[in-house]
Amino acid sequence: VTTAATAALLFHVVQEINGAFAAFIMATAFLLFPISQQSLFAVMPDALLALLFCAATAVGGGALEGRPRWWIAYGVLTVTAILVHGRGVVLILVPWIAILLAGKIGLFKHRALWIPSVVALLLILTWMHFFRQTGRLSIAALVEAATAFPLQAFQCLGPVFFSLTVLGAITARYRAEPRWAFVTGV
Repeated sequence: VTTAATAALLFHVVQEINGAFAAFIMATAFLLFPISQQSLFAVMPDALLALLFCAATAVGGGALEGRPRWWIAYGVLTVTAILVHGRGVVLILVPWIAILLAGKIGLFKHRALWIPSVVALLLILTWMHFFRQTGRLSIAALVEAATAFPLQAFQCLGPVFFSLTVLGAITARYRAEPRWAFVTGV
């Protein structure tokens, strides 16, 4: 159900930007990803995280296009994703990456952008302190995770989808369609 909801949300968002045919291709591709197939038959947080990431991307894209109050909804989705699994923490960085890609530096002045990030960081630090996991947080661990990401993305998406993703990230028109900056950030 969660994977189907993610595909439906993905279809809706892409349809707004590129039409029904592109939305159908994107939703179908999502359902065919090896990681999507694996999560259908396992009890893992991956399917719920995918739904939350997709929803956060849709809401964040709207905020990037001039709806500053949507940053609050983005913050709620970010905190929810973090509570589902620690990997949700990457959503904290996505707005910053998207703003830089879209060239909308003026958005850094909006309080609505900063509040969700600060709340999410406080939640994470409190959680880590409470469960005595602050020893796991280090620059070396972050660098190791960042360098392993391309290989993990390749394994999750498969060679065809990974290649198309990289090609799309390189050729996207971020300034014309700021939502794509958000998609690339995620």
